[in-house]
Amino acid sequence: MTESAAAPPGASRRALFFCLAAWAAASLGAAAFVLAFGRDVPFADDWAFVEGAAGREPFWPWVWKPHNEHRMPIARLATAGLARLTGFDSRAGMAASVAMLSALALGLILAMRRWRGPGPHRPDGAAR
Repeated sequence: MTESAAAPPGASRRALFFCLAAWAAASLGAAAFVLAFGRDVPFADDWAFVEGAAGREPFWPWVWKPHNEHRMPIARLATAGLARLTGFDSRAGMAASVAMLSALALGLILAMRRWRGPGPHRPDGAAR
């Protein structure tokens, strides 16, 4: 029979702080990378989105128009919305991707904390 070891006081807070600090550092690093190295003009395949987002093509046919044998209505709608909000700065899509992925990562961290519980333990109760 194994004895389960009790977690030291404050271990849960330290673990949460470490996870949130790592999340914040990664999120800020990704945002800084976009700001430092992101282009403010379309690049490569981004040019296929410019005409419709700028209103130079009929909007709804452009949303459903194939690109390299794919239809991307959600991406085209997001591109058009961000283009109109930001004045056609193509870094807006990069920043939106960083924000969504960062929010998803935070949500997963908090979901795992809720699912696993606040302490450093295993689901079967065995000691580490």
